[in-house]
Amino acid sequence: MDAPLLFGHQWICFAERHLPFGGSDDDGGHCSMLTARKVDHVVLRTGQLEPMIAFYSDIFGASVVRRDDRLGLVQLSMGDFLLDLLSVSGVASTESEKYRNSYILDHLCIEIDPVSENEVDALSARLGQDLAFRTLYGAKGYGPSTMISDPDGNRIELKMYPSD
Repeated sequence: MDAPLLFGHQWICFAERHLPFGGSDDDGGHCSMLTARKVDHVVLRTGQLEPMIAFYSDIFGASVVRRDDRLGLVQLSMGDFLLDLLSVSGVASTESEKYRNSYILDHLCIEIDPVSENEVDALSARLGQDLAFRTLYGAKGYGPSTMISDPDGNRIELKMYPSD
């Protein structure tokens, strides 16, 4: 169906809907409200803002594009999405106190360019973490993945796909 339209509280779908990731219209009458394109941004709460900035800058080449110390917010550009780091002592974080001790995020998956075995060994040594790749399914199909942890213990899946 081309586009769902909202009338009152019912979604009305039309013929020849485009579904991402190989979906079909033969799904029991389900009509998607939105079509996902890519990750826009992810927000991580942290008690150690500067080490987190250093980690994402050193490991992924992230750069600070916006910083608001009053809010305790630092936004990092990472490829084509933003990673927001939110200090647990900042105004923005204290306004959402109920989430302060909650673990909402299981892991963040970042697609990376394919790397050699030597590059994997160097990254493993730099992080002090074992990097055991295994084949897992992601947004573009199957590809090698491994998990690392940032300074706050957030799990980050590193995902590679074969070169086009």
